[in-house]
Amino acid sequence: MNQYKTVEIIGEGSFGSVYLVKDTKDRSFALKRIHVNPFEVDQALKEIDIMQKFVHPNLVRIYESHFD
Repeated sequence: MNQYKTVEIIGEGSFGSVYLVKDTKDRSFALKRIHVNPFEVDQALKEIDIMQKFVHPNLVRIYESHFD
C-alpha cells in the first residue's frame, strides 16, 4: 500500500473508512479500509473477489485489494 499517499479522509462509518489517495503518478482514487472480525474474513474476501469482476458505469470499480 506504499504506492498511495493519503490526501484526506472522505468518510467514516461503522464498517470502515474511505480516504482520498493519490498514486505515484498523481492519479486520485478512493481507498476503502473495512473492519472485518476474524469470523467474517472468508466472506469478505469472497465478496471482494466477486466485486472485482464487475465492470459497469453504475458500480464503483475495485482496482485492487489487500488483506492485512
